[in-house]
Amino acid sequence: MKHPILEKHTGDSKILRDKKHIFFDFDGTLVDSLNDVSTSINNSLIELGFEELSPTVIQSLVGPDLRDTLTTAVNHRSFDFDTFIPVYVEDYYHNCVKTTVLYDDVINILQVLKERKKTLYILTNKPVKQTTQIARSLKIVDYFEEIIGPDTYDKAKPDPIGIISTQKKCGLHAKDMVMIGDTEIDILTAKNANIDSVAVSYGYREKEVLNEYSPTFMINKLKELIL
Repeated sequence: MKHPILEKHTGDSKILRDKKHIFFDFDGTLVDSLNDVSTSINNSLIELGFEELSPTVIQSLVGPDLRDTLTTAVNHRSFDFDTFIPVYVEDYYHNCVKTTVLYDDVINILQVLKERKKTLYILTNKPVKQTTQIARSLKIVDYFEEIIGPDTYDKAKPDPIGIISTQKKCGLHAKDMVMIGDTEIDILTAKNANIDSVAVSYGYREKEVLNEYSPTFMINKLKELIL
């Protein structure tokens, strides 16, 4: 089947020409989940007696491990993340696909990459169960060889263990791999794993912020991966 997005482009892009294994961040890269994440964080904070956070603050929390960033954002001595997290997980379970959507052309792009014999992974700081639930609901879960979260190896990005463990397990070369994401955390993860990075400017960080971390490539739209 010929994809409309591929009418004039049938070979690998310059970015992915030599890449066989592609690690995608999830929130802000494949899916726009900010509204649902914000709703569940604030529902949980209110239930526990804390003030809600602004959408701008919550957007800045997406990417890094939530424990430290949320504790800093709440800035209250009685806030306990271990008390917060089960309340949040329960709320988010019921609300995680209320408004969450795929970014433009994601399914077509994933299909094209699979047709080009790329092996795809999700590498996220969202727990695996939540990520899988959303990916299945949005009908993209089957495109990925593995979904790797902070609970897979008990370490969150920018620790590179998700990439390095896959590299060792599958006998991969660093030059064959690339990390794609929308925050500084993804760029740092790639650097820590000694692989190339692709920063996407349409997610939850401004292009100027991403440039400060010197990604290998910068793209404005995901479809640039296959053009």
